[in-house]
Amino acid sequence: MLVDLSTTERDLEDLMLSEYPEILKGEQIVKSREGKNKVYCFLGLDYRVLTEFLIQQPYCKFTILEHSTERVIETNRNFNNPYFYH
Repeated sequence: MLVDLSTTERDLEDLMLSEYPEILKGEQIVKSREGKNKVYCFLGLDYRVLTEFLIQQPYCKFTILEHSTERVIETNRNFNNPYFYH
């Protein structure tokens, strides 16, 4: 399943650009807004690969959305919950 990742954290953006296991193309990376309200979006990511990557980043804040509908699938709040199934 293809998903999009949205975050306001510069640290997560840096991790995605330097350590994400798949190659990210230029059109997959979108930055919107300016200043303190900047939002970093990564589009068309494989859900399984993304969740395995994010498990290693337990303190990052993010939202995962379904790529085709932009429906929220999960956020860091339920993602880091040990009772929530991924």
